[in-house]
Amino acid sequence: MATRYLRIIWLLVAIAGLAAAVTAVAPGSGPMPAAIHAQFESAVNFGGTPDCPASQFGPVLVEGRGVGTGTFGPFNTAIGTAAECSSGVFFGTPGYFPPPPLGNCTNIPPNTTYFDVSGKGTYMTADGSVLYLEYHEHSESPFNPDGSIRTPPFTLHDCGVWTINGNLSTGIFHGATGSGGISAFVPVRPDFSAPVFADYIGTMTLVDGAKAPVVPATVNCTGTMAGPVPSSVMVGSGQSCVFDATSVNGNVTVLPGGSLTETNSIVRGNVICAACGGVNASNSTVLGNLTLSGARSGSTLQSNYVTGNVTIAGSGPGTWTIASNIVSRNLGFTGNRGPSAITFNTIGGILQCAGNSPAPASTGNLAALRTGQCTR
Repeated sequence: MATRYLRIIWLLVAIAGLAAAVTAVAPGSGPMPAAIHAQFESAVNFGGTPDCPASQFGPVLVEGRGVGTGTFGPFNTAIGTAAECSSGVFFGTPGYFPPPPLGNCTNIPPNTTYFDVSGKGTYMTADGSVLYLEYHEHSESPFNPDGSIRTPPFTLHDCGVWTINGNLSTGIFHGATGSGGISAFVPVRPDFSAPVFADYIGTMTLVDGAKAPVVPATVNCTGTMAGPVPSSVMVGSGQSCVFDATSVNGNVTVLPGGSLTETNSIVRGNVICAACGGVNASNSTVLGNLTLSGARSGSTLQSNYVTGNVTIAGSGPGTWTIASNIVSRNLGFTGNRGPSAITFNTIGGILQCAGNSPAPASTGNLAALRTGQCTR
């Protein structure tokens, strides 16, 4: 039980720096004010990485993905992913140290538990240019003074500093410099999930002569993709594609017999499966529609955010799990074969289930209207 609660806490403390809205200047015009706003969802990667080995008591890797609006040079949106290594500093334990000065941060009261967070993120504009940010934060603790966990909903506040890594930035951002301060708030939901909203204020200078990259219309995926992908992606017949903390600057099309697995990733456009083997997605964002038509086997969609519609039709046989997703528009599950569970989804429009054999197990779904076989 303690381990489960500890993992929930690691999920809550963390990221401050996903896809951002940046007000910057034309290349070569000198330093100008930069205002960065970030909105994203995050999740713990319990596998960790060599530089952030996840464990019960040590550092924990938290990954996120999101979108921002504003001005990115000539663009007004960007998408991206981030990874943060978050470590708790517990008051009263041997080796406890108060938070060191970090910009103008005053969010950690004296003699309290807090969390120290170091992170990095990539933010990609529509032309495929990538802004690479690095940051350091202090996060409030979700513990009460007596060591118990606060009862949600509640809000955590983060504070820190950020810098641009111009060597790792690409396109119009290559060679850019900039830095500033971060303030963020994390409104924790009753189920302990948490969106993150962060504002970065500082300055940015773009380099004269920096140009957008040459981007192909589509790239083929035959294995694992990670990081920014500046174009649409196609998964060929019989191919298997894996997105791992990937941001795709277009659509994803999975051809007949192909399959897609997506984790901690974001797609700017639509994800379309036509007679594919299946699509399995977790902790990911699709800014368009997610459509499976005639998929040859089942799929698992869990803890995703889709701003358009989710449509699964005429597919199977297989096992279908559609759980804890946020769908801004409609979720349709019609004419599918195989056992299915549609549970605890939040749907802005209609949840429609019809003609499925057997009928789905449906419970805990919130929707403007529920029809057919999914009434709960």
